[in-house]
Amino acid sequence: MIGAATRILLDGNVYDLLVNDAAAIAAITELSKAGVIEIICNQIVREELEKSPYGKVPNWFPVTFAYEPGAFIGYGLIAPGDVDPRDTRYARIMPDKSVYSEHVGGSNKSKDAIIADTASKTCKIAVSEDKRFVHRLIGTEIAHDCKAMNHADFLAYLDDLSTNSSE
Repeated sequence: MIGAATRILLDGNVYDLLVNDAAAIAAITELSKAGVIEIICNQIVREELEKSPYGKVPNWFPVTFAYEPGAFIGYGLIAPGDVDPRDTRYARIMPDKSVYSEHVGGSNKSKDAIIADTASKTCKIAVSEDKRFVHRLIGTEIAHDCKAMNHADFLAYLDDLSTNSSE
């Protein structure tokens, strides 16, 4: 494989769909080992999976852990440089035009916003069955180069990659 692997973040709900799909797991494993794709997991997805029946991030295929360069207070992200010692709250929670603040909008979906922020900074693809999550990444300019997919689109993408990498 020439070039860097395509980095893909899987939302926790995608693992629930993969659990009984041996063909998809095999394709992800093969493509990961060939350096075609790299599966990314951030702290929020990891916590979701640790609280799930899996008890951890499943070891079905190689996973790279990506951590935000900042600290979480509750589920607000304090990025480096956001701390102002004159501010008694000690932080401005992300700049106004960040992926985090655009994704969270007026909702209380801070966990989804952190997942979207990680995906937009580190991945080319984010996969989720959460329609709001996918719609927010597709329907706005906030995703930068990160494309949002649902599970069915992801399976089709894997099929295309597997076909093209075997030629």
